[in-house]
Amino acid sequence: MNNWAGFPSGTKTVSGDDNMTVSRNKLSDISSVREALTGIESSKRSYYSLKELSKMWVCPVESLLDLGHQGKLRLSVMAAKWRVQAGCDSKTDPESNDDVSEHIVSGHVDLAIPTIQALISEGNTSIEDLWAEPGFYYKVIAEKGKQLPVANLDSVQIQRSNAIEYLTNRAAELAPQPSLEPMFANVNASSPYKARKTDQIAKLFRLDSDDKKNLETWRNLAHHAMRNGLAAARVAPASSKQGRTQTIYHPEEVGKWLVDQRNWDPEKVARILERIAHGSATS
Repeated sequence: MNNWAGFPSGTKTVSGDDNMTVSRNKLSDISSVREALTGIESSKRSYYSLKELSKMWVCPVESLLDLGHQGKLRLSVMAAKWRVQAGCDSKTDPESNDDVSEHIVSGHVDLAIPTIQALISEGNTSIEDLWAEPGFYYKVIAEKGKQLPVANLDSVQIQRSNAIEYLTNRAAELAPQPSLEPMFANVNASSPYKARKTDQIAKLFRLDSDDKKNLETWRNLAHHAMRNGLAAARVAPASSKQGRTQTIYHPEEVGKWLVDQRNWDPEKVARILERIAHGSATS
């Protein structure tokens, strides 16, 4: 497998057709991505095969596999009453204590990266791991006397919703990024920001005008911090052993997260941080 990073520049002649040269950089410019996004959004199709999408996006199938390997594009197969064990990795997300459960799945399921790695090297593989949010897992369990289900390149599909998700993220990557420096322009750099618990963060950065709903929203975000990216703003996760039941956060890192993930106005965040720096914000 060539070590491609999605869609690098250059061209590749597709095997079996010396006259067909496809561009690897079809989705390397914002206009191409937006064009592809418009095409997928307007389509009534619910899924595409690898070959179909590679033709639409003018890229090799290997490039789509590579995106799946990077976790940027989810590759799916059809499940037919598979037994799946679901659980939470408490070591990864200490604030979540979901129990392990088993259930039957049918319809489209997304493949985990280890499965995609085997597809890249072998073209087919037994399916054991399915895609899951960070901190969670989904494992396919073989029925007694039966083998695990098998996936091959011809059976791999990409759901329309996943294609839209990838293209939307790709468009965001290629779009000019506003500098976050102005966010801190009026903040006294010599004034350290006091780390705060989840409930205190909720008072500083309100996501709902209702106090109760605002608090519930932030506690839910903290509960799923590994999945939504808020974990990067942690000073330390919650720990009952240390007498704490709430996560402690860096306010400035939470501000960056709100700008990046919740589309908050950087100037609004800057004003809150400035109040913190001057000691006039909620403690």
